[in-house]
Amino acid sequence: TTFCILMLCSLLLLINVGTIKAIERLDWPTQVEPTIDGIWTSPDEWTDGEETMIGENVTFRSTWQMVSMEPLIVVTNFIIEFLTDNTNDTGDYWQMCVDSAADGGTAPQSGDFKIEVVGHGAVVVYEGDGSGWVAVTPSEGAITFAESISESPTSSTPHWIAEFTFVKTAMVPNMGEYWAFRLAVYDESNSGAGVQAWPPPSDPDVPDGYGYQNYSSDPIPEALTIGVMVLLSSVSVLVGYHYFLKRKET
Repeated sequence: TTFCILMLCSLLLLINVGTIKAIERLDWPTQVEPTIDGIWTSPDEWTDGEETMIGENVTFRSTWQMVSMEPLIVVTNFIIEFLTDNTNDTGDYWQMCVDSAADGGTAPQSGDFKIEVVGHGAVVVYEGDGSGWVAVTPSEGAITFAESISESPTSSTPHWIAEFTFVKTAMVPNMGEYWAFRLAVYDESNSGAGVQAWPPPSDPDVPDGYGYQNYSSDPIPEALTIGVMVLLSSVSVLVGYHYFLKRKET
């Protein structure tokens, strides 16, 4: 009976962790300001952000940073690593869609925007108009982007790495701390894998399916692994079960 209870709690915990990560993640404050050059400039450059996987071969991290109070300038930094892609294809792309008000919808609205880099070229920005996306010119300095094929602490095999920063207050003046986004990548040389996105499945044209980006003012803590969490949960169940038996005996 004890074994069954432990297994059931472990499975429920794993399901719960997966569900939470699929719809919301935390943005941690920047501890090491990144150099946006498309590489890990130092081994600890991105360790202040939580690693989130897209499938098995793509990983990303992000941090937020308050540059100044007057005027208010808040930036968000992202690094994306496509661990199995090192080919330069015209159909490759990085794409990030943002629902700045986190109000969802079945089509992108004003204040929603899409940042896209196709074929390892220039950054193109779109804004929603209530029915689709329209190309716009962001204000100067609103987005800084760089990419390269390089090795990193994540993988010693050279692979595509993209780094970018967008100034939230420059993109949308009233953009708050809580917002929604969808991040997607595509490798044309491996078209069978299709578009890989967080959260899966999601559509760039439907903000209702985006994930949510919450934030913390505290530095990222040492990560607890799934195994540690399951162990802690199991110990809790054992203690509770033991207490139940003692009460029954009494």
